[in-house]
Amino acid sequence: LKTQPPAEWAQLDKKARTDKLRESVIKFWSGSDVLLRQLGQERAGSIKDFLVDKGRLADDRVYFIDASLGQAESDGRVITPMHLDAE
Repeated sequence: LKTQPPAEWAQLDKKARTDKLRESVIKFWSGSDVLLRQLGQERAGSIKDFLVDKGRLADDRVYFIDASLGQAESDGRVITPMHLDAE
């Protein structure tokens, strides 16, 4: 976020301060399509690592096609399409 938390947050207990920090990070990230796309790419990288490590797929058989931004559902979930293919 490149800023220090407000001074009044020092008076909050640890849980309240953590909640405020979480809200600030979410607000900051949700305002930037670039950051959200980067987050999606990092998430895709984690999924790929899982498929290679735990699913025992060859690294060169799992690759990224694209990352796109989805819209949140009324309950807050974001449905993300995932494309899988095999040769």
